[in-house]
Amino acid sequence: MTSQWWELLEQIERHPGLTFVLGAAHSGKSTLAKFLVTRISQRRHVTAYLDGDMGQSTLGPPAALNLALLQYPFEPTREPLENKDALVVARYFIGSNAPGGHFLPLLVGLRKLTQRARQLGAEMVILDSTGFVSGGAARELKFQKIDLLSPQHLVALQHAGELEPILQPLEGRPGMRIHRLPVHPLARPKTLEERQANRSHKYSEYFRGRRLAGFNLQKIRVIGNASPLETYSSSACADLKGLLVGLNDAENFTLGMGILSHLDPRKGKITLWTPLSPLSGVRILRLGALKLDSSWRDHSWRPY
Repeated sequence: MTSQWWELLEQIERHPGLTFVLGAAHSGKSTLAKFLVTRISQRRHVTAYLDGDMGQSTLGPPAALNLALLQYPFEPTREPLENKDALVVARYFIGSNAPGGHFLPLLVGLRKLTQRARQLGAEMVILDSTGFVSGGAARELKFQKIDLLSPQHLVALQHAGELEPILQPLEGRPGMRIHRLPVHPLARPKTLEERQANRSHKYSEYFRGRRLAGFNLQKIRVIGNASPLETYSSSACADLKGLLVGLNDAENFTLGMGILSHLDPRKGKITLWTPLSPLSGVRILRLGALKLDSSWRDHSWRPY
């Protein structure tokens, strides 16, 4: 924690609303976001933590955006974010561990979760975004996110001006304050293998209590695949085994996640491994773009 973090905290309290934390991977975004949401909620403000990093999620599992609501009082022996599962009030399944190819659902999901936070009475929302900031596509995505969500505070963690191509077009925007902060001195880069190990651990934790669940394709909608399921051959259906699936409600919020076990369009059946119970609220199955292997490693998959 630095003096600049405490100064930022005071400014956010004076001008409440949405705080968008921006930075490259390994810049300390999540550490800062958790600091802010913990301290703000301890001051008796209803606060939402929007975990917008589906690759290295704080609230987990990966491949989804997660919204937690923190409200005083807390259990005296616990930090406010310690019991993460109990705090999560809404999820939005993206189906990928990276933004590429998923810009539209990512934008829609962030917008819907921000609105849900406000509907639930959050006075302040802290958004921890992905570390995807380099290159033209990343700059465009970040600009569109900020334009869509209109944060009151844009917090940029940067080493030496690497975020300026994103920040400069936003200078002078009414109602938005830009805060430039240095990367935390203890921030440490993680290898790709460390990032994969973190995701694998979170998948295994989430699916620990999984059971096999069947759905009737005549009663539930399946989205996210490029072709109608009826056109899938037996071999194509078999290739879907291990695919990550979002189990969504009628508003397309995610109630839980599953792993596809078997698909038979001719019999109108699909079976998934999922810890979700009960299943009565599930109305939509959204096929993802990742498959999980027996070691809980995720691998990219593209629909037919």
